[in-house]
Amino acid sequence: MQEHDDASAERALAARYEALLQVSRAIAAHRDPQELFPALASELRRVVKFDFIGVFLYDAATNTLQNPIRQTDQSPGFAIPPDFPAEETMTWWVYHHQGPVVILSTETEDRFPRMMRLLRQFGIHSACVLPLTTAHRRLGSLGFGATPTSAYCEEEVRFLTLVADQVALAIENAMTSQEQERIKEELSKQKAHFEKLFELAPEAIVLRDIHDRVLRANREFTQLFGFTLEESLGRKINDLFLPEEFREESGILREALARGERVNAELIRRKPAGV
Repeated sequence: MQEHDDASAERALAARYEALLQVSRAIAAHRDPQELFPALASELRRVVKFDFIGVFLYDAATNTLQNPIRQTDQSPGFAIPPDFPAEETMTWWVYHHQGPVVILSTETEDRFPRMMRLLRQFGIHSACVLPLTTAHRRLGSLGFGATPTSAYCEEEVRFLTLVADQVALAIENAMTSQEQERIKEELSKQKAHFEKLFELAPEAIVLRDIHDRVLRANREFTQLFGFTLEESLGRKINDLFLPEEFREESGILREALARGERVNAELIRRKPAGV
């Protein structure tokens, strides 16, 4: 009998780590967490009992909770109301204490009373909630709920902790990607705004490289000096419109400005026709 029990335990352990491997593959194959969770739930159901699985993200700055991803076998499915106090949830607790919460029975559990009533409304009588945390930040929790009581033993909690670690990395990668897209979009908007200001500015503006060559000029520059943009690009400013007889004086003024000195000067420029 003991040998049979040991063999069964070994098979269960092997099945769980096979499921963990499949979870890793699913995470690699699905960049979008919304697509990941159906595959994740399918793999985990082979080794863990649950009727509900969900990601709960906690924002400490606003003390708010989001439930962007959930997979359930129930209808309409478990959900936390928007006005539910975050500090009365298990996610709030695991976020701050960085440890799992295991509910053996929602009927007898005396912690999180409002949360227990909510779980019972959806027919959930036991739960396991684990922190979603990476080396860079705390995200929230990964929650499992089941209709039977005492659905999660100590061994299953250890296994689900490994799953939560991998899910945390997947969520963080998705959030980082979204943040990068937002930054990219914002930079694109700023660039478009700068382009408009540059072109429509009432002053002549010219951008030069370290060798004083024209990189870019706006419309007012071309109208004021009479050189087209094509004629200006790549040419040195002084060669473009500084009269030969004033170049030495211009060099002296430039050196004085570079030293931070105050300079009073009259600038003379030449248009293409020599005016």
